Amino acid sequence: WTSGTSHLLSADSIQGGAAGVRHLCTGWSDGKARSHSVTGLTDPTFTVNFRTQYFLTMDALAGGTTTPPDGWFDSAATVPITATPSTGYVFSSWTGNGLGSYSGTSNPANAVMRGPVTETAAFALDTVTITVRTAPDGYPIYVDGATFTSPATFNWLAGSTHTISADSA
Repeated sequence: WTSGTSHLLSADSIQGGAAGVRHLCTGWSDGKARSHSVTGLTDPTFTVNFRTQYFLTMDALAGGTTTPPDGWFDSAATVPITATPSTGYVFSSWTGNGLGSYSGTSNPANAVMRGPVTETAAFALDTVTITVRTAPDGYPIYVDGATFTSPATFNWLAGSTHTISADSA
């Protein structure tokens, strides 16, 4: 450039990368914005700076939801992930894919964004403890076609249907 002439420096705000990777312009080495004018100096060097981000994909199998929503996060960011079971379900586990993903049974947990990450939450039907009894105890009761002596305790899946009865005389 001819000394004293004005020139426009500009960079795209987002540079694409591999799938699930992008780079955000954070400004120039002279401390100025993504797009700005400079005046030619003797052998000037201008460097555009970028921040890397990775995409987090959140999936929930039947029986619940996850947070945060899918989105972009800075490289090395620790992202809290939470699975929320629907009524009648309990959280089972996370299955993570990608560098920094989490797999295990902690909830909430953290994913560390070292690359694109997918986190999948699994849920299972909840069980409930049910006691069937007579007053007074000790009489026969019938549960799902089998005979038991009162009181009898059962662990059933939430929302499941069972048949119970007792003698009337």
